[in-house]
Parts: sequence; C-alpha cells; structure tokens
Amino acid sequence: MSKQVCMVLRCIVCDSSQWVRFEIDQYDRWQNGEFIQDAMPHLTVAERELLISKICGDCFDQMYKGHEDE
Repeated sequence: MSKQVCMVLRCIVCDSSQWVRFEIDQYDRWQNGEFIQDAMPHLTVAERELLISKICGDCFDQMYKGHEDE
C-alpha cells in the first residue's frame, strides 16, 4: 500500500485553501501521464482542478460563467 499524503492547496485567485488527500502512487501515475481523473478518481472535479491549475472550483466557475454552452 502506498503512503497517503494530505496537502493544503491554495487558490491563486482568491487565496482560499483546501485540504486534498491522495496516495503517493496516485500522484506519480498522474505525473507520468495518466489522466488525473483515472489516477485519483476519489477526488472531486474541483479538487482535481485545484491540483492542476491551482484555481479553486468557485473561482473556476466564475471565470467561465456564461461559457457553459461553448
């Protein structure tokens, strides 16, 4: 079993922080090219986005508000 990590991630837009928990091997798989949703299926869409872009779900939604149909 892989070691679990609990990270505090901070949004670069609003400076809010959130704890995200995953296993080291999941992170390694993602960094080695596996899609994050396959490597870390237990994370929410917002948690995965925070890992990828450093932008929280609320800020991401605000940035793309009105572009849902595009």
